[in-house]
Amino acid sequence: MMRVDGIKDRIATLSQEENELGMVLADLNIRKENALAAIHTELEGIETDRKATTQSVNAEFLALYEKIRAGSNGIGAAALAGNQCKGCNLTLNTIELQRIAGLAQDEVVRCEECRCILVRDK
Repeated sequence: MMRVDGIKDRIATLSQEENELGMVLADLNIRKENALAAIHTELEGIETDRKATTQSVNAEFLALYEKIRAGSNGIGAAALAGNQCKGCNLTLNTIELQRIAGLAQDEVVRCEECRCILVRDK
């Protein structure tokens, strides 16, 4: 008889734990859905902003950027900070930096390592 009572108590405890975990799971699912909805809304806003921004970009340049971005884990352009490409962290040598400095500001410069478009300071 004691064994049956112990089993019944264990079943009751496990049932209670199952109910509690079910409530936790339901709460987590609601939070997940809310987070996904917020991400979706943010993504739509970013896409709208991107479309507005790209309206003023040269189509040929934009096509180059998109091609690079598609082939390099989503990175199409990176800052040239000092002597370093921030896309791959390659340190450019002095000769390359001098060559870049001599180019027109609107000329496209790409990193030799990661092939990103380098965004230079004006």
